[in-house]
Amino acid sequence: MKGAWPVARRVSQTPAWLGEGARWDASRDELLWVDILGHQVRRSAVDATSGLLLDVATYDIGMVVGAAAPVARGGGWVLAAGQGIAHLAEDGAVSVLAECEPLSARTRMNDAACDPAGRFVAGSMATDGSRQAGSLYSIDLDGALSVLRRQVTSSNGLGWAPGGHTLYYVDSGRRMLEAISYDPASGTLGESVAIVRFDDEDGIPDGLVVDEEGAVWIAMWGAGEVRRYHGSGRLMSRVIVPVRRPSSVCIGGVTGRTLFITSAAGDGPGEAEVEPDAGHVFAVELDVGAPPVRAYGGPVEVARPR
Repeated sequence: MKGAWPVARRVSQTPAWLGEGARWDASRDELLWVDILGHQVRRSAVDATSGLLLDVATYDIGMVVGAAAPVARGGGWVLAAGQGIAHLAEDGAVSVLAECEPLSARTRMNDAACDPAGRFVAGSMATDGSRQAGSLYSIDLDGALSVLRRQVTSSNGLGWAPGGHTLYYVDSGRRMLEAISYDPASGTLGESVAIVRFDDEDGIPDGLVVDEEGAVWIAMWGAGEVRRYHGSGRLMSRVIVPVRRPSSVCIGGVTGRTLFITSAAGDGPGEAEVEPDAGHVFAVELDVGAPPVRAYGGPVEVARPR
């Protein structure tokens, strides 16, 4: 059956240890992505002829980094990094905006994305696999930090349906895709419905992107594929990834319809020989586009608790 689905090809030149946080930055015509364990934020351009990624810049930020988003006011990028939120300037300088997690906690920040209003919504997870040790946070446009949800195991994919009133969210530890009522005006969460529940053979849901038709593309960690789901939870299509651990996805590129897929390198004996392309970015052309990454609209100054 897998032979019926398109297969993504490797497009990056330099692999990551744990590639994540793929975002298409249309303002720069660049793929923005991170290496969580390598402590790097990466910028890559797309060669118009070959479709391969060209390294533009790599920033070593000195701590784990789960995701990045461009900043609308002040330049640079806002990061879900370490145990909080940080700002990365164009010259590579890093400043911490908010400490979300206690320094004594065995947690780190993970995936993040900006909502339709420009708030930065970022989640955390336990570093030792403990259940319900993480949270979901938001930095508002006035710089205030708030907690949207507690008792999260592994906060991952975030994406908003067209109109912004539904947040699609993945807590990988719960193995499900949620549709959460969302108020774009206030940035608050409402009722949640599990629209897809995943079994062990499905792999683990990870990063996601919502396309222009409102469908959700999810990287299935451990399964070597990306799946597209209707908002009702119906499986619509798949893309095969030639490594077992795809981690995040975004849509953009020269055509505006390229699906980019990050992945994780193998960590066991002999895995590098079995999957030499693990840790690279993969791509495949789609027949649908998606909105580019949203910029953070708040200040790049120390956040205050709400």
